[in-house]
Amino acid sequence: MLGKKSWVILSSSILVVLFLAEAVMFVQIVRLNMLPLKFVIGILCVLLVILGAVWVLFIAGINVRKPYKARRVRRIIGAVISLIVILASIFVDLFTDKVIRTIANVTDDNVTVSTKYGVYVLADDPAKDIKDAKKYTFAIMDSYDKENTQVAVTKLGEAIGTTVTPKKYVSVVELANGLYKKEVKAIIMNESFVDIIKDTQGFKDFESKTKLIYEISVETKTKKSDKSKSKTKVTSEPFVVYISGSDTREETLTMEKSRSDSNIIMVVNPNTKQILMINTPRDFYVPNPACGGALDKLTHCGLYGMEDSIEALEQLYEVKAEFYLQINFVGFSKLVDILGGITVYSPQAFDSSLSDYSYCEGDNYLNGDQAIFFARERYSFATGDRERGNNQMRLIQALIKKLTEDSSSVLANYSDILDALSGMFLTNFTADQISSLVKMQLGDNAKWDIRTYSVTGSDGSDFTASAPGEMAYVMYPDYSTVQKAIELIDMIMDGKVITDDILEAPPTTSGKGREPEYHNHNNNDFLELTEEYTETTDTSEETEETTEATEEDTTEEVTTEEVTSEEITEEETTSEEVPSETSEDSETHEPTEPETSEE
Repeated sequence: MLGKKSWVILSSSILVVLFLAEAVMFVQIVRLNMLPLKFVIGILCVLLVILGAVWVLFIAGINVRKPYKARRVRRIIGAVISLIVILASIFVDLFTDKVIRTIANVTDDNVTVSTKYGVYVLADDPAKDIKDAKKYTFAIMDSYDKENTQVAVTKLGEAIGTTVTPKKYVSVVELANGLYKKEVKAIIMNESFVDIIKDTQGFKDFESKTKLIYEISVETKTKKSDKSKSKTKVTSEPFVVYISGSDTREETLTMEKSRSDSNIIMVVNPNTKQILMINTPRDFYVPNPACGGALDKLTHCGLYGMEDSIEALEQLYEVKAEFYLQINFVGFSKLVDILGGITVYSPQAFDSSLSDYSYCEGDNYLNGDQAIFFARERYSFATGDRERGNNQMRLIQALIKKLTEDSSSVLANYSDILDALSGMFLTNFTADQISSLVKMQLGDNAKWDIRTYSVTGSDGSDFTASAPGEMAYVMYPDYSTVQKAIELIDMIMDGKVITDDILEAPPTTSGKGREPEYHNHNNNDFLELTEEYTETTDTSEETEETTEATEEDTTEEVTTEEVTSEEITEEETTSEEVPSETSEDSETHEPTEPETSEE
């Protein structure tokens, strides 16, 4: 039994610790900046009431003589309350730190850009690994991402213990053709270009005709550009987000220069609580800003960086996408499992061609793995990639609904959710903008009306700026659907509400006059555009080397296939650009006539 003086000292010490714990808890809550003001004031009042109640239980009436048992019960209750509050303070401190670290991770201005290069040889080549290819003649594509390609070449040289001086080709198609024709024994290439080659007529057998014997990872640290920093007040002003899906199998997402297979424009109006998602097929034939506006497949724009994909869609839809969100589907799968699954609507029943999963018409309750194969499927649909894009939007819609309407799952699994989010996406939203969106949602607990729309087009074959020299499958945009998308975007931005009738109604204008001229480019046009793009990215030293190589072409055999001098117009011949003659030893596949889509 403690004496009066001893108890006063002990209880006072507990009260001081309790006060400090409550102060730390409140500071962390304010620092988090995600709770509405009314919640913050309410928490402050509760903490003050608890502090006062414990003081009453410990100190008030200490001089009044009461039965020992009553005093003991009162003191025990006060001690238990104090312990609970102290433990809660520790929990809140850990929770807020984790939230802040997660947000800082996905909004960090310093980003890692990862590029994976592969060394490819013919399938029947005796080389089993890179050591067997030490004395091989290597080749690279010289018109794209030269700095990283040179890093890859240097790393390759270090791996085989010799200096690699590769032969240079102007396009990825010519690079593959050089390997096919055995002009070189091996090629060093960004692995993202494999799908581009496979999409090109004459090289659809690339994966079966070649083999990968070595991989080189090139990572560069960079900062987000000033263009990515938007000051939009996201809780009161409508805004546009570009969503790009990354199908990387890595746990942690890095900013990749790779094909963008998911291209969704999401328009958000925080005032009307309406979201519009617009899907653009990956094969849409659009001007590529990175290639001087030459026509290309939309998916190829991602090879030049995410900003190129954003700019291409901004031009298509006449809107500024201030934000981007790159989603890692591996993280997406983990998040779905943590939330206990999501309910996704499918307008048709289908079997996955990539797994054993089957999906019914109507609502499907999916776990993470089922959700990923739902998003990847395209071969089971008559409309191919169009329907895949629609399903990806349905998944995002279902996830948003789960996160905003099922608060019990979110709170029960907050730690695991934060871990999944940390590797799930990268964005240029600032930490304050994310916090303000969370604060707004907690404050009004609103249900969002999410609408989706897909533009479409007709199948065809044409030359592309990123792979000149061969025809590839493309989708010629139906500009009436593009015009419809523009009108829907304008409605959301203007605060108007989109209904089912509006979605189903035809556009007010046909979109005529916006189409670029199709079928008006031949191989030489694209090669010239590629060369112009190459020249703009060359350093002065590389330009001098090109000039020296041109002079040597008068006596030596040309090592790369370029536009022949006979195909250059008189005006172009007078310019500084002097293309070399095509090597007589090199053969290229003749372009075939356009054919219908195989997708």
